Amino acid sequence: VITKDAALKISLNNNVATTQLIVKDTQSLFTANIKSEVFFIADTIKAVFENSRLSYMKSRFRIKENSEVIYHSSSIRFKDLLVTRNKEESILLNGTYGFNSTPHNLKAEVDNFKLNLINEFLPYLTIAINGVVNGALQLTGTNELILSSDANINNLSLDNDTIGDFRIATNYLAQQRRLMAYLKSSSGKLRNVEFSGFYDFAHPSDALNFNIHFDESDITSFQAFVKGYISLYSGSVRAKGQLTGSLKSPELNCELDLMGVTLVVDYLKTMYSFSTRVNMNEQQISIEPTEIRDINDHKATLSGYITHKNFSNPKLNVKINNLNDFQVLNTKAKDNDLFYGTAYVDGGISLVGPFNDLIMDATFTGQRGTVINIPISEGMDDGADGLLHFINRDTLIRSTDVSRSGSISGFTINCMLHVT
Repeated sequence: VITKDAALKISLNNNVATTQLIVKDTQSLFTANIKSEVFFIADTIKAVFENSRLSYMKSRFRIKENSEVIYHSSSIRFKDLLVTRNKEESILLNGTYGFNSTPHNLKAEVDNFKLNLINEFLPYLTIAINGVVNGALQLTGTNELILSSDANINNLSLDNDTIGDFRIATNYLAQQRRLMAYLKSSSGKLRNVEFSGFYDFAHPSDALNFNIHFDESDITSFQAFVKGYISLYSGSVRAKGQLTGSLKSPELNCELDLMGVTLVVDYLKTMYSFSTRVNMNEQQISIEPTEIRDINDHKATLSGYITHKNFSNPKLNVKINNLNDFQVLNTKAKDNDLFYGTAYVDGGISLVGPFNDLIMDATFTGQRGTVINIPISEGMDDGADGLLHFINRDTLIRSTDVSRSGSISGFTINCMLHVT
């Protein structure tokens, strides 16, 4: 953010300075108009705010009139310093932050504060977060700093899907350099969620030490994390595991039980149902061999794994075998301008490689009801290196020697389709 305009006005009268700070950036994302009277008394400086305004993105902040900040050589004291956001939300700060041996006794009370502020400050997040926080944060201690908090999060939502209500408590002991944290669900889609443990600032390479657990819960709670790829319709999930390692290299060892899941693969518009167990560790996410069913209750077998490095650079190695009159396509022209239709097949599929360079190898035999439409673009001719290559019936006996592939945004397809 580049500052376009900034002005500071100061008027002095005896031991009182009247100040006004005005700031505006070039894109008008951030503006400020802060007014105060500053009193100079012996070894004390006291700032008393007039009604002041700040704005960032869509948020409008105000500092309430008569809020005070008092600086002394041994401490900074806050007296009824009230900051509001969009009128309904507020943070009230009272107490003392001490220097040297002066004890700390500082409390921040949070009232009706909305979590959508996270997306304004972190616009690159792809998940819209919301919910309402009520609670308090307290700083105490003299030689040993103790920071504790206790808050309730109501109506936590991800992409406008309400997950539920949670309580979170934290406690930081400066001498041990450990942040203890505990989160538990009180109502909503996620049942009996518990996230507990500590973050060890003294050992950053092995700082994370948390246990994760939740009982059988509605799987649609996790829709925000798979949007654009999968639409979750119904089913349950439960989990138990540990989060260790560091923030740069987290290690999650966890078992996920997926029960009665029904979902739609967005690209194919096909609906599948299954139950399975997924095992996660610091290097791999593996899927136990699983029977999956299509919308007509026809079966196939899914198995495989995803390798990763601290949950980055994922590489897929998944197989779907024993397809029997199985639906693998259910799209219309508006869904895909390359090809669309309905396909029921026998055969098998493998998906291998990183997500941005995925290779699908498939051998299919089309079954009754299969209709695939491939619009012919202008300019295509028999010599074009297009999506399809045609062979005559006599070559079908040697079909495994023929390679046909097309690369679509990092997705390579090697497909042998036998049409009867």
